[in-house]
Amino acid sequence: SPFPGNINVFAVDLQAYDEVLTRTSGLVPEFVNPKYKDPPKSTDESKGKQPDGKLGLGFKKPTRLECMMQDLPRLFPKEIAAHHIGFTSLDRWLVCSSVKNNPTDAVKKMIKTGHPECMASGEADFYRVNR
Repeated sequence: SPFPGNINVFAVDLQAYDEVLTRTSGLVPEFVNPKYKDPPKSTDESKGKQPDGKLGLGFKKPTRLECMMQDLPRLFPKEIAAHHIGFTSLDRWLVCSSVKNNPTDAVKKMIKTGHPECMASGEADFYRVNR
């Protein structure tokens, strides 16, 4: 993704935000984003059966209900949204260093994106930005 992470910070006009909260009762669109285990590799497992005989890959971690921060501007009235919504983008190392992956997944993430997002990289980024 060209926008690999963010710190989820908003600067919002309070009166407009209050109008949105009143109109929506504070509800925003939500979705479920399951994280599945890696696909099976053996012939028996590739037929969809797990070692316990059940079908499916199973979840890597508990699934949770999520919402996207990008959906908030869509809730503002069109007359506000058309002229007063934007974003600021800064280099990732300066503003965001997620610490969310275990060491095994961090290696895969590093190979894929260049950002392992694990405990060690988070600490290293903290010291880098505060030098």
